[in-house]
Amino acid sequence: LIWLVSLLLFQSVSSVILAQNQGLLERNVTLALFLTMLTGTGGNAGNQSSTLVIRAIAMGEVDNRSSHFWRVLRRECIVGFLLGISLVVVCFARVYLTPGTSFLSALTVSLTMFFTVMFAALAGAAVPLMLDRMGIDPCNSASPALATFTDIMGILMLCLIAKMVLG
Repeated sequence: LIWLVSLLLFQSVSSVILAQNQGLLERNVTLALFLTMLTGTGGNAGNQSSTLVIRAIAMGEVDNRSSHFWRVLRRECIVGFLLGISLVVVCFARVYLTPGTSFLSALTVSLTMFFTVMFAALAGAAVPLMLDRMGIDPCNSASPALATFTDIMGILMLCLIAKMVLG
Protein backbone atom coordinates (compact mmCIF):
# COMPACT_ATOMS: atom_id res chain seq x y z
CA LEU A 1 0.00 0.00 0.00
CA ILE A 2 2.80 2.42 0.85
CA TRP A 3 4.41 1.81 -2.56
CA LEU A 4 1.14 2.54 -4.40
CA VAL A 5 0.46 5.66 -2.34
CA SER A 6 4.00 6.88 -3.05
CA LEU A 7 3.54 6.35 -6.79
CA LEU A 8 0.15 8.07 -6.68
CA LEU A 9 1.72 11.12 -5.05
CA PHE A 10 4.69 11.05 -7.43
CA GLN A 11 2.34 10.79 -10.43
CA SER A 12 0.64 13.94 -9.14
CA VAL A 13 3.64 15.85 -10.51
CA SER A 14 1.97 15.35 -13.91
CA SER A 15 -1.04 17.30 -12.68
CA VAL A 16 1.18 20.16 -11.58
CA ILE A 17 2.90 20.26 -14.99
CA LEU A 18 -0.45 20.18 -16.81
CA ALA A 19 -1.90 22.88 -14.53
CA GLN A 20 1.10 25.14 -15.19
CA ASN A 21 0.51 24.70 -18.93
CA GLN A 22 -3.28 24.92 -18.87
CA GLY A 23 -3.44 27.91 -21.20
CA LEU A 24 -1.20 26.24 -23.76
CA LEU A 25 -3.30 23.08 -23.63
CA GLU A 26 -6.56 25.02 -23.89
CA ARG A 27 -5.27 26.73 -27.05
CA ASN A 28 -4.07 23.36 -28.43
CA VAL A 29 -6.64 20.83 -27.23
CA THR A 30 -5.43 18.29 -29.80
CA LEU A 31 -2.29 17.74 -27.69
CA ALA A 32 -4.37 16.33 -24.84
CA LEU A 33 -5.82 13.70 -27.19
CA PHE A 34 -2.40 12.12 -27.56
CA LEU A 35 -1.11 12.24 -23.97
CA THR A 36 -1.90 8.58 -23.33
CA MET A 37 -0.27 7.54 -26.61
CA LEU A 38 2.91 9.37 -25.62
CA THR A 39 3.05 8.18 -22.03
CA GLY A 40 2.06 4.62 -22.89
CA THR A 41 4.69 4.31 -25.60
CA GLY A 42 7.32 5.83 -23.32
CA GLY A 43 6.44 3.38 -20.55
CA ASN A 44 6.58 0.46 -22.98
CA ALA A 45 9.98 1.52 -24.34
CA GLY A 46 11.38 1.98 -20.83
CA ASN A 47 10.07 -1.35 -19.59
CA GLN A 48 11.40 -3.16 -22.66
CA SER A 49 14.84 -1.68 -22.14
CA SER A 50 14.75 -2.38 -18.41
CA THR A 51 13.69 -5.99 -18.93
CA LEU A 52 16.51 -6.64 -21.39
CA VAL A 53 19.12 -5.13 -19.06
CA ILE A 54 17.81 -7.00 -16.00
CA ARG A 55 17.91 -10.25 -17.97
CA ALA A 56 21.48 -9.51 -19.08
CA ILE A 57 22.48 -8.85 -15.46
CA ALA A 58 20.79 -12.07 -14.29
CA MET A 59 22.50 -14.09 -17.04
CA GLY A 60 25.91 -12.62 -16.16
CA GLU A 61 26.23 -10.95 -19.56
CA VAL A 62 26.49 -7.52 -17.94
CA ASP A 63 27.75 -6.48 -14.53
CA ASN A 64 28.10 -3.20 -12.72
CA ARG A 65 31.54 -2.32 -14.08
CA SER A 66 31.77 1.12 -15.63
CA SER A 67 32.70 -0.26 -19.06
CA HIS A 68 29.53 -2.37 -19.15
CA PHE A 69 27.44 0.59 -18.01
CA TRP A 70 28.60 2.80 -20.89
CA ARG A 71 28.40 -0.03 -23.44
CA VAL A 72 24.80 -0.80 -22.47
CA LEU A 73 23.82 2.88 -22.47
CA ARG A 74 25.41 3.38 -25.89
CA ARG A 75 23.49 0.38 -27.25
CA GLU A 76 20.20 1.54 -25.76
CA CYS A 77 20.80 5.05 -27.06
CA ILE A 78 21.12 3.63 -30.58
CA VAL A 79 18.07 1.42 -30.11
CA GLY A 80 16.10 4.33 -28.64
CA PHE A 81 17.12 6.53 -31.57
CA LEU A 82 16.05 3.94 -34.15
CA LEU A 83 12.79 3.22 -32.32
CA GLY A 84 12.17 6.93 -31.94
CA ILE A 85 12.69 7.65 -35.63
CA SER A 86 10.43 4.76 -36.63
CA LEU A 87 7.71 5.80 -34.21
CA VAL A 88 7.91 9.46 -35.27
CA VAL A 89 6.84 8.53 -38.79
CA VAL A 90 3.84 6.51 -37.59
CA CYS A 91 3.01 9.04 -34.89
CA PHE A 92 3.08 11.98 -37.27
CA ALA A 93 0.73 10.23 -39.71
CA ARG A 94 -1.60 9.17 -36.88
CA VAL A 95 -1.80 12.67 -35.39
CA TYR A 96 -1.95 14.58 -38.68
CA LEU A 97 -4.80 12.42 -39.96
CA THR A 98 -6.90 13.31 -36.92
CA PRO A 99 -9.55 15.83 -38.01
CA GLY A 100 -8.79 19.36 -36.83
CA THR A 101 -5.09 18.71 -36.23
CA SER A 102 -2.56 21.14 -37.64
CA PHE A 103 0.85 20.31 -39.09
CA LEU A 104 2.51 21.99 -36.11
CA SER A 105 0.47 19.98 -33.62
CA ALA A 106 1.45 16.77 -35.39
CA LEU A 107 5.09 17.91 -35.39
CA THR A 108 4.89 18.71 -31.66
CA VAL A 109 3.47 15.31 -30.72
CA SER A 110 5.94 13.52 -33.01
CA LEU A 111 8.98 15.33 -31.60
CA THR A 112 7.72 14.54 -28.11
CA MET A 113 7.38 10.89 -29.09
CA PHE A 114 11.00 10.80 -30.25
CA PHE A 115 12.41 12.38 -27.10
CA THR A 116 10.14 10.40 -24.78
CA VAL A 117 11.20 7.09 -26.34
CA MET A 118 14.88 8.10 -26.23
CA PHE A 119 14.60 9.09 -22.57
CA ALA A 120 12.66 5.97 -21.65
CA ALA A 121 15.14 3.64 -23.36
CA LEU A 122 18.06 5.28 -21.57
CA ALA A 123 16.31 5.39 -18.19
CA GLY A 124 15.17 1.79 -18.60
CA ALA A 125 18.77 0.72 -19.13
CA ALA A 126 20.48 3.03 -16.65
CA VAL A 127 18.29 2.48 -13.60
CA PRO A 128 18.80 -1.30 -13.25
CA LEU A 129 22.55 -0.88 -13.81
CA MET A 130 22.76 1.82 -11.14
CA LEU A 131 20.70 -0.24 -8.70
CA ASP A 132 22.93 -3.25 -9.32
CA ARG A 133 26.00 -1.10 -8.68
CA MET A 134 24.48 0.05 -5.35
CA GLY A 135 23.79 -3.57 -4.36
CA ILE A 136 20.03 -3.22 -4.78
CA ASP A 137 18.09 -5.82 -6.75
CA PRO A 138 17.68 -4.34 -10.26
CA CYS A 139 14.23 -5.93 -10.51
CA ASN A 140 13.05 -3.01 -8.39
CA SER A 141 13.32 -0.84 -11.51
CA ALA A 142 11.02 -3.06 -13.58
CA SER A 143 7.99 -1.64 -11.92
CA PRO A 144 5.36 1.03 -12.12
CA ALA A 145 7.99 3.46 -10.78
CA LEU A 146 9.78 3.51 -14.14
CA ALA A 147 6.48 3.94 -15.99
CA THR A 148 5.47 6.76 -13.63
CA PHE A 149 8.80 8.51 -14.15
CA THR A 150 8.58 8.21 -17.95
CA ASP A 151 4.96 9.44 -17.82
CA ILE A 152 6.02 12.57 -15.98
CA MET A 153 8.94 13.18 -18.33
CA GLY A 154 6.73 12.61 -21.39
CA ILE A 155 4.20 15.18 -20.17
CA LEU A 156 6.97 17.63 -19.31
CA MET A 157 8.57 17.17 -22.75
CA LEU A 158 5.22 17.63 -24.49
CA CYS A 159 4.64 20.93 -22.72
CA LEU A 160 8.19 22.18 -23.33
CA ILE A 161 8.16 21.22 -27.02
CA ALA A 162 4.64 22.66 -27.46
CA LYS A 163 5.84 25.98 -26.02
CA MET A 164 8.72 26.05 -28.51
CA VAL A 165 6.74 24.91 -31.57
CA LEU A 166 3.26 26.31 -30.93
CA GLY A 167 4.10 29.26 -28.72
